[in-house]
Amino acid sequence: MSPRLRDLVLERKKMESVQRLERETRIERQKHLESLIQEFEHGVSNVITSVADAARQLENTAQVLSSNADKTNHQSTIVASAAGQASSNAQTAAAETETLTDSVNEISRHALESSKIAEQAVTEADHANVTIVGLVDTAQKIGQVVQLINNIASQTNLLALKRHDRSGASRRRRERFCRRRA
Repeated sequence: MSPRLRDLVLERKKMESVQRLERETRIERQKHLESLIQEFEHGVSNVITSVADAARQLENTAQVLSSNADKTNHQSTIVASAAGQASSNAQTAAAETETLTDSVNEISRHALESSKIAEQAVTEADHANVTIVGLVDTAQKIGQVVQLINNIASQTNLLALKRHDRSGASRRRRERFCRRRA
């Protein structure tokens, strides 16, 4: 075999070896990229699930608090009405008999305390309603964040697919180029 032909054969083997190495490197990079994409998608999915679960729990808590506030408000109205009635009864009993004056005064004092407690319960119910409105607003914002994360994840998937398509097209061009030179 002539030295020129031998050199050509060696050069061709080197070129094939380089091409095989490039192909293997591309495949490894592609596998690594796909692995990273899967890990990212899994991580995003876990975050979305956690945020969605937290939002649902927050919404359930807000509903329970709202229901409790409504019940407290209703009960405080009943207590206030009963306190008013008790005060009226105490005043009537005091006017009718002097022997029960001490008892009537005691009842009036309790009725006044009950009225204050009822007013405080109404104030706390109003405060609870304001807190609940804030919690509902927060739950809605969390829902918006979840939607944003979903949008980012879908865009990331699209970018990865485009990169994969470009990689395939680039590989095909190099193979055609190498075949022409061979």
